[in-house]
Amino acid sequence: MKQPRSVERGAALEAEPATAADIGEWSLRSTRRDLLRGSLGAAILLAGPRVLRDAFSPSVAMAAPATGSMPYFVFGTPDPSNADDPSFLAGEGASTTLLAHRLAAPPLRSIDRSRLALVSIDEVAGSAGVTVTVVDTGSASVTATGTLTLSDAPDALVLVTPALSLDAATVCLAISITTPTDWRDLPKLNPLTGNTETRRVATWVSSHEIAYFDTRSKSFAGPFPLNDAPALASVNVVATATDFYLWTMAEPAAVRGTKANRTPAPIPDLSAYPFGSGSRRFTQPAPATWPVNGEPVAALTNGNLVRLVSGSILETYSATDGTSNSQSLRDFAALTTPRPARTRMDQRPDGSLFISNPGLGRAVLLDGRNPSTVRASVAHDRRASLAGSRLPQTQLSEDGKAFYALGPSGGIVSYSASSGQRTAAVADDMQFTGLYRLSSGGLAATSFASPKLTFFDDSLTQVGVADTNFYIDGVY
Repeated sequence: MKQPRSVERGAALEAEPATAADIGEWSLRSTRRDLLRGSLGAAILLAGPRVLRDAFSPSVAMAAPATGSMPYFVFGTPDPSNADDPSFLAGEGASTTLLAHRLAAPPLRSIDRSRLALVSIDEVAGSAGVTVTVVDTGSASVTATGTLTLSDAPDALVLVTPALSLDAATVCLAISITTPTDWRDLPKLNPLTGNTETRRVATWVSSHEIAYFDTRSKSFAGPFPLNDAPALASVNVVATATDFYLWTMAEPAAVRGTKANRTPAPIPDLSAYPFGSGSRRFTQPAPATWPVNGEPVAALTNGNLVRLVSGSILETYSATDGTSNSQSLRDFAALTTPRPARTRMDQRPDGSLFISNPGLGRAVLLDGRNPSTVRASVAHDRRASLAGSRLPQTQLSEDGKAFYALGPSGGIVSYSASSGQRTAAVADDMQFTGLYRLSSGGLAATSFASPKLTFFDDSLTQVGVADTNFYIDGVY
């Protein structure tokens, strides 16, 4: 993705506007349209199996997952040699329909797996438009859609971080708007010619707005400005059945003080907003971890919130007043890996928390009401070549009794969740890169080589394959 020369997320920054005279061999600037289109690497989401004959290569045999008639969904980045306009497709037979495109965030799946919420950004009447699309995972049909125009952001850089309510009736949006201020002329050295040139530059400052999309009335409330500039653009978010929670933080570069007069480093705040409102119910200082790495957050079945930080610390927050405590996950904290390995946290339909780190070879299942209670813990073999991958490589069976992981040299290995003992291994000759739980049940394994999708039921019986011409980031 091309960006203005000095722009990074979450800082008070300087960058130059693009003009016709600036478009030269050395220019690294971009139009706003390029920025919006590249917000998530040109993301695409396809629905199958009803669209497989059209959305995937026809030379590969296609089969439905274990449930037969229910579709599955593939999220990824198109091969630029074949497609440059990311899309969401669904249909039947020879007919397909464009449902959403230019996704600004990975799809959100409801806790019962019956809905997917998609958020995309495009230009509407010269400004940014945020479109929300909700899809039924059983039929691949759109149940609600709407577009929110940000009328005050014609020249802004826009990031959207969404959250889905527990009943999937409300899609909450945290919208980061970074705008240029303090335009001025500064001398710049052209690295190609060695000449000093005058360039027009600005300081980019971020603030946030929030909005709510009601999937029943198909209408928006907001946007409501939080008036928190200068703020760090990145946030953490989660929604319960009634409230939207945001972890935000002041921009450190703007409040750091000077060498002679240093000021304390800012810490995050946790704020709660009732659905449909821009007025805070409370704001509470949060633990010091910055909300910059897409920290996993979930709403517990007892009404409280959890946030996983630093890969091994689980913070628990009161949904009433935001007070918090933390616990160290011993299965992850005491281990090291030669390359960075991301710890994932996924919430299951019963509310329990499945936490895994394939680089460490560890996975745990925590109780959904009391996350200090460990239901199951498994130590599994690691695949060294995928130790630093951000894709999921472990899953649980629907009944929680079997644990699956990509094998150390290939294929998929299953373990007993109660004893941790290895029980089976399949497809040892396949170099899978990711392992996913389908909305309709069963598993999907991805690969760089053809076929890129292989489907299994919970007994690890292969039930189908499919292929595609884009890079897969998720299967639902």
